[in-house]
Amino acid sequence: MQAVGNAAWLCCCSESANFGVHVILVEMRYSTEERLFVVKLCIKSELNGRIRMTWVRQRFLEHYHKPGPSENAIRKLVNKHNETGSVLNDQKGKSGRSRSARTEINH
Repeated sequence: MQAVGNAAWLCCCSESANFGVHVILVEMRYSTEERLFVVKLCIKSELNGRIRMTWVRQRFLEHYHKPGPSENAIRKLVNKHNETGSVLNDQKGKSGRSRSARTEINH
């Protein structure tokens, strides 16, 4: 699995005699509940200032029955939580057409 931006991608490879190797990227997005679960696990697993990533990912797999976030995605999520106090994405102002500045000339 590989983290790209706020999403993680699960790489599934299959091999075919006629067509070679096929790589399928499946985007993995995590709900707020899942993100919070990961942060709580990280706090619980912290030992001497280090997070036990393998343990966190294993607990996530056992609880949700799907692959856990990558180590990089977990680090980013924990940093976001430490900096903002939230695990939510800041989507305000990111969607829709961008607004141009209004001036006397182009009003």
